Amino acid sequence: MKDKYKKIESVEELKKASNVDGGADFVLLLNYGLKSSKHISYSNGTFYIINLIDGSEQELTAEEIMDEKITLIGKGIEHKCFFQEFYK
Repeated sequence: MKDKYKKIESVEELKKASNVDGGADFVLLLNYGLKSSKHISYSNGTFYIINLIDGSEQELTAEEIMDEKITLIGKGIEHKCFFQEFYK
């Protein structure tokens, strides 16, 4: 898993990982081996999120991304089950 995934351990780390041209791909590991794939970019204090399972989009601040009522990304970071995904 080391070559394909990098654990995101804070919102600051997520900002750095997603503040690249075109954004980056991430995965939130869920119960029973399921995963939620997301494409996230970060610019000017806003995270732009595309939920790849259904194509829905969100624009969230760092505070909102950590709010479980809005998204599970923050909970995934806190529980160490949110990863940047790399392709070879």
